[in-house]
Amino acid sequence: MRKDMIKKVVAGSAVLSIFACYTVPSFAYVNEETIYSNIKSNGEIYKTISSTINENEEGTKTKKSEIQKDLPIECNVVYKLNGIEMPVSEIIGKKGKVTIQLKYTNKDEKQVWVNGQSEKMYTPFLVVSGMVLDNDNNKNVEINHGKIINNGEKTIVAGFAIPGLVESLKLKNSNIDVCDSIEITLETECFELSNIMTFASPKVFDSLDISMDDFKELFNKVNELQSASNQIEQGATDLNNGIILLNDGVTVLKDGSNTLNTGVNALKKGASDLNSGAVTLKDGINEYTIQSNKFNKGVAEVSAGASELNRNYGALDSGINDLSNGSDVLSGGANQVSEGATKLADGAQKISSNVDNIAQNVTKLNNGAESLSSGISEITTKVKEQYNILSSEEVPQELIDNMTLIEELQRTNSALEAQLEGSSDEVKEIINNQIDLNNKSINQLKASSTYIQNMGNNSKAEMENLYNGLSDAEKGAAQISGGLKELDDGMKLLSQGTSSLANNSTSIAKGAKDVSDGASNLSIGAAGLVEGSKQVSGGLSVLSNGASSLSKAGEQLNSATKQISSGATELQEGTDSLLNGTNELAKGTGTLVDGINSLSDGSQKLVDGSGTLLDGIKRFNKEGIDNICNLINNNGKNLIRRIEKLEELSNEYTTFASEEKRDNIQFISIMDSMSKADVNRDKKD
Repeated sequence: MRKDMIKKVVAGSAVLSIFACYTVPSFAYVNEETIYSNIKSNGEIYKTISSTINENEEGTKTKKSEIQKDLPIECNVVYKLNGIEMPVSEIIGKKGKVTIQLKYTNKDEKQVWVNGQSEKMYTPFLVVSGMVLDNDNNKNVEINHGKIINNGEKTIVAGFAIPGLVESLKLKNSNIDVCDSIEITLETECFELSNIMTFASPKVFDSLDISMDDFKELFNKVNELQSASNQIEQGATDLNNGIILLNDGVTVLKDGSNTLNTGVNALKKGASDLNSGAVTLKDGINEYTIQSNKFNKGVAEVSAGASELNRNYGALDSGINDLSNGSDVLSGGANQVSEGATKLADGAQKISSNVDNIAQNVTKLNNGAESLSSGISEITTKVKEQYNILSSEEVPQELIDNMTLIEELQRTNSALEAQLEGSSDEVKEIINNQIDLNNKSINQLKASSTYIQNMGNNSKAEMENLYNGLSDAEKGAAQISGGLKELDDGMKLLSQGTSSLANNSTSIAKGAKDVSDGASNLSIGAAGLVEGSKQVSGGLSVLSNGASSLSKAGEQLNSATKQISSGATELQEGTDSLLNGTNELAKGTGTLVDGINSLSDGSQKLVDGSGTLLDGIKRFNKEGIDNICNLINNNGKNLIRRIEKLEELSNEYTTFASEEKRDNIQFISIMDSMSKADVNRDKKD
């Protein structure tokens, strides 16, 4: 017995040292109540004592008494050995992995008004449980919520729970882990159950030092977080847009470098062709110099012969001029006769053709006029018949039918109105609906009758105007038909006369044309001979002068070709240098293109990377930051009001064993230990 008492004192002292933070200040008046309970290893309470201390300026009063009252927190203990649940007595003395699960249930349920409605909440209790283990038999000790202190000989295990908090805050569907149980696991060589000390207090907020100002500050920080996250997303968007613009510019640069490279290659080929041409030019100029000397000698000989021919040509030129003057006079007279005959034939032919066309058209006009006159007569007759019908006093049948229907509907409405008196409300509604429907039909029939009547009046006036106009047209068509008949007879006689004139004038024109052609050819030949003579004479003079000038120019050209030959040599040397330079330039542009292609690849990777970064930031902002901010802004305020209500319930918990209010009420329980000796003793008993 003494040994068990010592173990309890040691365990209690260790655990109470952990609970020291939950006691009231030392230099303040005390008015508190402590409930001590003894609990069996299965969680069953078998003794409860209330201990009160009331300290004031008059002194200190203490009172202890055993009470029979359920505690606000109920504990259910579950033991497992290697994952299999069993009574603790069957685990004592065994080896293996032991699990001790303390399941707490909050029994202090309250109905409170929160967020505009009545809801069930629990008075918050912070529950701390602990035990001391011997390191000789136990190792690898773990706890789900709490702390482990190992001094080398003993291991102190203390865990906490707040039963009912998840239900009070409606956090069952969240991932917030504030569980209602404490689970201790250990590996043991020979398991013995130590005393488990439990401390419970409703002063959760005093213990946790929670301030509502902290939550308000949290809301402000959440808004700052949301704003900062949006700025980051905007910055990522701007960065991505800038990188895209950069990539576009690199693409343009790449295209430009390729174009430059193509141009340089073309320049390289052109320089090579120019160099080859310069060599060919140099060789050609040398050959030209040789042939130019031979040409100059021939030009001198031509110049001498042209001068001699020019001196003897005068006599021949005088005879040619006399022949040309006589042929011009003959050609002029023959040409006038031919032109007159031709014009006569053409005029007669055109007159005959036009007269035939006019005669045919007059015949067609005459036939059309007769048809027009006949058609107008028929239309006038029919219009007169319609006009006579419209002028009669007969009323259209459709108008008569409309008036009959209107009278019938009016009689029906009178009969229906007579039935209204004495009828039920349902029948009255049906009758009134029918009367309204009949009235609508009457209005439609009246509108139709008015339209028919107006249409008849308008049609009568229009028909009268049409009849008068057609009568006038009929008279005019008869006059046109008579005149065209006379014109047709005259055109037939005119057509016969013009046809005979055209046939005779054609023969005259043909004979005159033959005479004119012979004279014209003679005149043209003579004129050509004169003109040729002039050109020959002028040509001989020009040839003589030109040959002399050409001889002089040949000498100058011979001097110039020497200078050109020298320049061609310099050109060839220059094209050699140009070709070498373009080869070097082509190598440089090739290197530039390769570098820009690498830059383009890197730029594209940068675009892809910035796009991925932007997508990631947007996803982080949408799925992460937005959800957190929405949770805090939307659910957070609701949660704060529930926490405030829990704080009120905590402050209102001031009585337990009696009706006297206390500043502090706390619960301490000690669960019995169990050793191998206790199990053997129980078996003997």
